[in-house]
Amino acid sequence: MPPKKQDAVLPEVEDEVVLPEELLQEIGTPPEPDFSLVLGHLAGHSFKVASETGVQDFEPCNLVLTQAKQLGDASGPVVLLEREELHAYCTEANGLQDQPLWAGLKLRLAKERAARRRAKSNEARRQLIAKFENRDRENRDEGAPEAEAPPEVDVLFLLEAPDAEELNAMSDAGLYEVVDLWCNIYFAGKTVDETDPSVQVDCPTPEQAQLFYEAIQSAPANSDLANCSVVTVPESHALAVAEDESSPSERVMAAMQEVLAREASSRVQFQAWLQAERVKLPDEDTGIFEDRLYHSMMSAVNPAYHDVPLFLHCLTEQVERTLSGEAQQKEDAAALRSLEEHLASAFEDVVGEGPLARSEVRQAEAEEQGVPGLPDSGPLLQHLDQAACRHRRGPSADGRPLAAVHEVLGKISVPGSGRSGLPDFAFSELERKALRHRFYPFAPGVAPEELEQMLLLQSFEELVSHAQQRPWSFADRSWRESIPKSLLGQVLQAALQREPFVDCAYSSRHDCLLLALHHRSVPGQVLWHAWHGDNLTAPQDPKWKSALVTSPTFNDWKVHGGGAPANVQLIENMDAREMGYNTMVEKLAVADGSLILVTSMESGVLPGETRCPRSSRRLARVLKDRLTFGIVERREPREPKESQEVPDEAPEPSEVAPEPESVPEGPPGGVFWLALPSGARVTARNMPAKPDDSSTGSLLSYTTTDGQVIQMLSNGSIRLIPDSTSKPENEAGAPLPGCAEDGEVSRTITGQAVIRTLVSGRIEVLHADGTSACRSPTAEELQTRLEESPCRSQQGCCDDAAKRELLTKMLQAYKDAAADEPRFCPGQWVIIRSDGHVFRRDEDGEHEVDSVATALQVDLFTQHRALTNSRGFASFEDPEGVQKVCVYPDGTRITSTVKEFGTETEIFKEGMALVRCEIPAGEGSVQLQVECADGTCIEVQPQALVDGSLKPLAGDTLESTHAAVTLSCREGSMVKALGDGTVQIFHQAASLGTAHCAEGRLVLRGGDFVLHADQSLEVPGAGASPRCSEANRAYAPDDGREVPPPAPRLFVVHGDGEAEELLSSAQAGEILRAAQEDPMALVLGTESPRFKCHTIFHTRLPDALSVPQMGSLALPDSLDGGSSICSVISEASQHAMLQAAQQARSTQAGTITEFRQLLEYPALSEEDQVKLQGTLKQYRAWEIEQLTKMRNAAKPPEVKKAKKEKGKEKGKEKGKKGKRGKNELEEEEAQQELPPEPAFVQGLRLDAFEHHVKALQSRLAEQQPPGSQELLSQALAMLAVSTETQAEGEEDGHQAEALAEEPPVNEEVPQDPSMDQENVAPKAKTGQDLAGLRWHERRLPGGGGPHREEGEDQRAGAQALGGEGPRGQPHAGGGHARSVSLRPLAPGLSVPNAFLRPEFGGGRHQVQCEAAGERTGPGALATRAPCPRHGNAAGGGGLGHGASPHRAAGGDPDQGSRHPRAHHRPHHGGGGV
Repeated sequence: MPPKKQDAVLPEVEDEVVLPEELLQEIGTPPEPDFSLVLGHLAGHSFKVASETGVQDFEPCNLVLTQAKQLGDASGPVVLLEREELHAYCTEANGLQDQPLWAGLKLRLAKERAARRRAKSNEARRQLIAKFENRDRENRDEGAPEAEAPPEVDVLFLLEAPDAEELNAMSDAGLYEVVDLWCNIYFAGKTVDETDPSVQVDCPTPEQAQLFYEAIQSAPANSDLANCSVVTVPESHALAVAEDESSPSERVMAAMQEVLAREASSRVQFQAWLQAERVKLPDEDTGIFEDRLYHSMMSAVNPAYHDVPLFLHCLTEQVERTLSGEAQQKEDAAALRSLEEHLASAFEDVVGEGPLARSEVRQAEAEEQGVPGLPDSGPLLQHLDQAACRHRRGPSADGRPLAAVHEVLGKISVPGSGRSGLPDFAFSELERKALRHRFYPFAPGVAPEELEQMLLLQSFEELVSHAQQRPWSFADRSWRESIPKSLLGQVLQAALQREPFVDCAYSSRHDCLLLALHHRSVPGQVLWHAWHGDNLTAPQDPKWKSALVTSPTFNDWKVHGGGAPANVQLIENMDAREMGYNTMVEKLAVADGSLILVTSMESGVLPGETRCPRSSRRLARVLKDRLTFGIVERREPREPKESQEVPDEAPEPSEVAPEPESVPEGPPGGVFWLALPSGARVTARNMPAKPDDSSTGSLLSYTTTDGQVIQMLSNGSIRLIPDSTSKPENEAGAPLPGCAEDGEVSRTITGQAVIRTLVSGRIEVLHADGTSACRSPTAEELQTRLEESPCRSQQGCCDDAAKRELLTKMLQAYKDAAADEPRFCPGQWVIIRSDGHVFRRDEDGEHEVDSVATALQVDLFTQHRALTNSRGFASFEDPEGVQKVCVYPDGTRITSTVKEFGTETEIFKEGMALVRCEIPAGEGSVQLQVECADGTCIEVQPQALVDGSLKPLAGDTLESTHAAVTLSCREGSMVKALGDGTVQIFHQAASLGTAHCAEGRLVLRGGDFVLHADQSLEVPGAGASPRCSEANRAYAPDDGREVPPPAPRLFVVHGDGEAEELLSSAQAGEILRAAQEDPMALVLGTESPRFKCHTIFHTRLPDALSVPQMGSLALPDSLDGGSSICSVISEASQHAMLQAAQQARSTQAGTITEFRQLLEYPALSEEDQVKLQGTLKQYRAWEIEQLTKMRNAAKPPEVKKAKKEKGKEKGKEKGKKGKRGKNELEEEEAQQELPPEPAFVQGLRLDAFEHHVKALQSRLAEQQPPGSQELLSQALAMLAVSTETQAEGEEDGHQAEALAEEPPVNEEVPQDPSMDQENVAPKAKTGQDLAGLRWHERRLPGGGGPHREEGEDQRAGAQALGGEGPRGQPHAGGGHARSVSLRPLAPGLSVPNAFLRPEFGGGRHQVQCEAAGERTGPGALATRAPCPRHGNAAGGGGLGHGASPHRAAGGDPDQGSRHPRAHHRPHHGGGGV
């Protein structure tokens, strides 16, 4: 019987056995032996087992309990615990008075653990002492190694199974502090069927085990109960009968101990895994946040310039200030400071700071001057700096948004940035230079730059071929584009948006990182790939040596993540069962150059032996020509829409459009989406053509980068939804519907009418003839709108909070009876005609009310009419009635013009797109056009379904039900919605696919590839999708086909952060061809010893700042009353008249000039690549030979063997002669007869001294290539010289006409100077000839031949030139001479020695041959050096300070003199000038 409460005894811990000093000195402190203590609860069945004697009962649980009771020893391996015994430990003596029995359980287990662990440790120490004392026997048995003991359970404590509440209480007691495993032991098996004894059936899970299992799964993470487990003893019924002589009790105990030992061992490993560093995510704060800094920073930038880097910058600034703890005080101080600055600016003229501020403005404007030589150019920006091209012309005056964006982009972690992926230690520049020049002597006929180009391409071929397991050839990658260090993050971030694979390799030859961005080669047109993250990562995966993972429980860790690495950081408050065990499976297909990616993302895990994710989602997209598009299932909620029926003519009181309700959902289907490179998005879906109509039309939406939404409905109308970030203006008094604070939510344009929907629910209808109608909501409608409005608790300029506050004030104004004014009659339509008559419609009908005051002004000379009223409306009309302009109080301008085909109506409001509607008078179709601010053009063609086919509308004969939409983007992309739910995608006139929204599928490549709305992909012949159980492995069908992927992008990232991208000849040719065809682009070419540089200057408007074409105004000069105090033109009309001029100025001032430089290296052939391989083998063999010689030279001399030994060796060699020796000789001769491998020089033999001399000679002859800034400087110099030469040519035109009568000797036929460059902007556009060089021939007064004057690009100094003249005559007394006009460069600019070769542009250039001496500066002497092409120099003339530089044939420099261009006098010593 269990002990009484007063008899409860706790085990005592024995004293530790002391080891002898000699043993401690020999082995040190011995490790503690493993110890395992398990707390378990039994669960099982009473099995019916067939035996020789018949069917018998078998109960494993009773056998275990009986065995434990029979032992009856508290120190045995199995101990039974009774609840009364546990209560006995909860006494005051143990400090557990009034505690639950689980506290007593924990105390008993803690004491048992300490006592048994000490006993096991002492036993191990006694064995060590015994072995130490008996050394002889130990040495004799030393050869037999000890076998590793299997895991075992030292003690098992069995307790009666608790219920659910008791399990939670035990978990809260912290039992895992004293036990190694807490589990439920379940004996599973089969029992004999009572109806048929020959059949065995599975026993159902008992209720007790199921309760324990459910409690584990529902327990919170990191709790003791969540880390418990159900240990199953399988096939327990088989333990009833066995062949050995053991009893059933012994077999049951052994089987139970075995499974418990394995589970306990796994639990110990899990505990060791949990010892990793822990982090904790901050708890979510539901209070009010201080976010005024974030809102002020974001609102300082126009929404058109909002992007992810700017958002991150503003967000991190707010977080930093919030974490400082002084956000509230700093924001209050900033608000007070802004108030003081506002008051100070009001008196800046009195204080005297006005002129200073204006000078700063002028200085800022001067800094943004255009590029000299390019008309209408703007600030010079790098083409790769898309952030500058986007934020350069933002509304911020100090440029802080651009600096902030650059700061964020500079912190992007990409391969190569901050030497990421490069070793910390690298050879110095001198060491790398010496290493490179060791190879050059083996290819004496090849330029070093060509060798380096071949070696670089070979490295990339090895890198990509190894990654894709297929051969690659990059011989055509002979073009490069430099990437500055500051722009590396931007470029690689944009390149990684196409989701490529990234492989890299380090090259010590140049201390650079070779980076290849590629897509996998797809065997059979489809490939699968899987990645396993956090807890599913394999231990050998090097990418997860240090990872941040979620916190798993023991049950899911041992099944799914037991092999995860130990060097991790655990997130304590993130349950791995909900958000861990992330897996991504990607399906890749290639269709006609398009990449189709289907990504399945899984997270979490459900209980079970096989992995089943808790949540999964799939995303499919198509990547082609910088476009990304796809189709998804339609799951969006119902959204409000405008009315489908709006009258086009002036409404009568009974014709006013009803209040819009909601858009019908339409049949289920798919939603097509397209992401453009600019950040804009296009979506299309089907919608009902009419209410209660089975036919479906389409709804196409275009979202601009600044957040505006333009929707084209199936009825041919256009809905504009402005950006929600615009702030309403505050107005004095109680706000009412239609006030300035009541902002516009959307507007729908149909024909000649505009329907505006405001925040309050007020509806306004504006017509082209000046008639307007409005309806204000009732108090009940306002209350409903207020209840449906979302509520947020953030502080600051929150749009939803501002709307709720506005609606609340309006409700209060309704209660105060402030809405009794006629124009604010709730629930009634109020119609105001252009003549001032006002009508109201209610339940009793239509009534005319008080009219609105109007004023009409007629010009006495032109008869133009200007009409205004007291509500802020103004209209202007010409005497013939051809054009009429209506300007409404909200700034909407409707211009109606009568043309030959019918009527054209233009609707425009500042900040919104321009809408143009063309309505034919007779036959013809109605067309609507939308011109967006980003250059996108949308054409809407109203259509109707007639006899089963779609036909365009002719006038107002039919109602549009299936409008067709064509959207054209500036980048060359086009989307066509045919009106029946079919959408076609084009790019550069090439079809990319067709989306069928009604069916929910996207068809690519002639129907072979079909992408469904459920994100599944049909690939012809692909077969079933494999289960990607192994990560980082490609799965592909083996059908013998292979589709080559798109060409990879290759980058070279140097150790200093500078980078280059290798381009193919086709890519570079396409870039140059597009620039030559662009009238706003100019291409200039220069040449250096290593490469040719092509510089492209392109003047354009920055992103998101294009201005749509303004509608025409019919306002004569006589009606411009802006300066008259007696003018009847309202403020709104004046604002409308000034919009055109303001937009013209902003368009011109907003231009930018971006430049792009392409470097053309010598083209390589496959033969050279083959020769390079052989030369590399020669070089490596030579290096090995030299290394062997050096090592042999350092060895001591070998001792010669005795003659007797030599004789024996000779005898052995003679004995080997025979048939076998003869065959060996024949094989050696056959090997020697093989042809040598191709190389640049066959059989090259170099000794160390000769190689060293040639390497030093190549290092001496090496010249430093010009950098990016130097190349840009010479391009700008060429551009400036060409412009000045153009002006000088016009100045010398009169002298040329005077000399035209006397024909020059050997005059050549003049050529078009435009041939001297690669591209020239049209003269009709620029008015200037931008040719790089112009040549003028004239006769010198003192000479006998013509004189050529050349306008070169500018340089700091000049060099001597000698040799023959243009016609082969020497520069002597009466010979020909050339005059070179050079002008000083800006500080820091320079020009290389060789430039403007005839290869550029196909034009004729005079080849310049300079002296072989060093470059001379202003006033320096030019050296006498032979010209390699024209012979010796004629003299040593030089340049003087302030002099017009000339190449002289002799004499000293003329210090400070200047030679006029019209009269060149020869220097002393020669006739040349």
